[in-house]
Amino acid sequence: MGEKVSTRAEVIRRVTEVHELLLKGARREQIVRLANDKYQWDVLPRQIDHYIAKARGRFEEEARVKREAELGKAIGRLDGLFLRSSTAGHNRDALAVQKELNELLGLKAPTRLEMSGPEGGPIITRDLSALSDEELERFEAILTKLEQATP
Repeated sequence: MGEKVSTRAEVIRRVTEVHELLLKGARREQIVRLANDKYQWDVLPRQIDHYIAKARGRFEEEARVKREAELGKAIGRLDGLFLRSSTAGHNRDALAVQKELNELLGLKAPTRLEMSGPEGGPIITRDLSALSDEELERFEAILTKLEQATP
């Protein structure tokens, strides 16, 4: 087993087959069994691991390309919708399309969040500048104990 060197074309075919098997949900053990029993590849499991790694690399590349392509397609569709809406005088539709495009491209302003205290009230603050160093040290010790006690 594993003595014969595979040609480049055979390796490409095998990686493609492993890629298809992974798409169908096959696990490593199943791929190793199928490779030698069904496909008669006569290779060691570590070689199958190499094929699996190459197939997974294809998934990563496909994901990068697909995301870029899908983003381009989405932008193109939205641009077309915007053109048709604005040309037809459907300003509300055009605005909705523009908002969707802005969100897709991350152009939307961040949502403003306001913090509040207990039960929606104001956040309670204290001016500690009037405290002595000794008082500040005691206060810091209390805070440290509270932090340690809080899970």
